[in-house]
Amino acid sequence: MHRDTIEEIVKETKYCLTESLGEGGFSCVYLVTDKHIGKEYALKVVEAKEEYKDSEIKLLKNLKHEGLPDLHDVFMHKDYTCIVMEYIKGESLEQYVAKKGKLLPKEAMNLGKQLSEILCYLHSRNVPVIHGDLKPQNIMIQEGRVRLIDFGSAFRQYDKKEHVYGTKGYASPEQYQNELFTQSDIYSFGMVMLYMLTGRQAYLFVNEITINELKRYGIPFRLRRIIMQCLSFEVNERFSGGKELKDALKKVKGMTRQLPGQCIAWISTLIRLFGMLSLLQGLFLWKQQYMQDIRCLFIGSVCVIILSYITESFSYKAYKTAILECECSLFVSEGL
Repeated sequence: MHRDTIEEIVKETKYCLTESLGEGGFSCVYLVTDKHIGKEYALKVVEAKEEYKDSEIKLLKNLKHEGLPDLHDVFMHKDYTCIVMEYIKGESLEQYVAKKGKLLPKEAMNLGKQLSEILCYLHSRNVPVIHGDLKPQNIMIQEGRVRLIDFGSAFRQYDKKEHVYGTKGYASPEQYQNELFTQSDIYSFGMVMLYMLTGRQAYLFVNEITINELKRYGIPFRLRRIIMQCLSFEVNERFSGGKELKDALKKVKGMTRQLPGQCIAWISTLIRLFGMLSLLQGLFLWKQQYMQDIRCLFIGSVCVIILSYITESFSYKAYKTAILECECSLFVSEGL
């Protein structure tokens, strides 16, 4: 949509056009300023007629949550519907990950939990609201807080809709069959988590994703299982909605603690080093005493063998214990 068109739309209003924030297939978003109070807003201009109010506008009017933008004003201009919303400063999740690279599990879990709380709010309404286009571009990071934007594809469950839209890679399999459920948002959530943890866009995962493939990216066991449940091809095998997903994520403990294998490896290396020093000391003393005391060499050698065995045994036990803790935590999170 050309800027001149937008300027014509706003010239008779109380808003002053500032800059473009983005453009999609059927709409564009501009930053505008209220001439009277100087406050900034996001203006979304949609090529649609009055009936558009029955979708995004109607939904936004009835949604009040800290993770969603507030609706400020609505007006029409010829065949354009203009929606003035709260301007959310910050950067999209796509920009955030592109800048930082793939996120550590702790940070991805933090953002994922916030997003699940928003989905819980949407899916728990008297008539569940389905976002329908959950993707990194529609998730804003504002001072560490997650905000979900763009309800152009959203609608209330059970409402009839002629067309179901979505984004390749993030859209659930049933969306390609023109169907949409709360579980469709859950599928998209799984792909968003995958994006945060791998740094790869969803469409790059061409084949069906397996739990072993997720393991290669270093994703913790418990989180892999949750993501795999989100990405189930069968709708009924996924979490039923935001609340169930939120509860599962809350029950996953210990994401900040990594498996101790690397720490144990360092300890083992240090102990082996001390053992080698003991061996060298034994050789030195043996040489100084002209083979009169071979016990020093024997003690040094035995020291290396025993210390190596102890550290390796401890490493294995610690690793095995950590794995069991992961599995037990998963069982708790799934209510088994």
